[in-house]
This record gives sequence, C-alpha cells and structure tokens, in this order.
Amino acid sequence: MWVGQGKERSLQIVEEFRLDPNVNRTSLESFNTNTFLFRTDVLASRPLPEEWCEVEKTQGGQRVIQFERLLQEVTAVTNTTALVVPRHGTGTRFIPFKTEADIAHLAKEAIELLRVRKVIR
Repeated sequence: MWVGQGKERSLQIVEEFRLDPNVNRTSLESFNTNTFLFRTDVLASRPLPEEWCEVEKTQGGQRVIQFERLLQEVTAVTNTTALVVPRHGTGTRFIPFKTEADIAHLAKEAIELLRVRKVIR
C-alpha cells in the first residue's frame, strides 16, 4: 500500500486489520505472504517499531485476543520494494486455507495451480 502524499509517499506493507473499514478487501489484487528479505545494515541503522497489535481471533468457538508484533511494520521506517504477487490464479504463491469452509471454496484453485506447476497431473 502506498502511504503519504506527493514526494513523501512510500511503500508500506499493511496488515488487513489495519486497513480502513471501507476498503473492499476482495478488490485487492495482491497481498502479503510474509516472505521478506532484509539488509542487516539497514535494520541496524535505525530503531524499529515496537508496537503490539491487539488482534481478535476465534479459538474453540470463543473470541480471544492475541497480541502480535508485526514484522512488516519495519516497512514504515525503511525504504521498501515489493514483488507484487497475484491474489488469485496460477501466478499466485499463496492460497490461504484457514478454515474447513476454505477447502471447498479454494480446492479447485489449488489443484489448478499444482497442475500448472507440474506438481500433479
């Protein structure tokens, strides 16, 4: 996501829960797969964000709060580049199976991806 105005704009990786509630998440063409490369000299040269995020999740049918530190927050204080990964289709690198309902919904896409990459026939 590009943040800021004019010359002050910079690329920042943003967790979905930090997006404006009015953003149509299904319209986003790319997403963060948590694959990062860092230059150690850049990380050593500046303080890194230490913010904890409160994230609501469901565990065993109950609402729980998990506190997370987000690795991609480093993109708020460093110059960042990104490889744009398609969210769907055979060019994607990630299909997010998180619930049993996802299996029925995403299985066809996953099988096609495996066929295109010659993992299965």
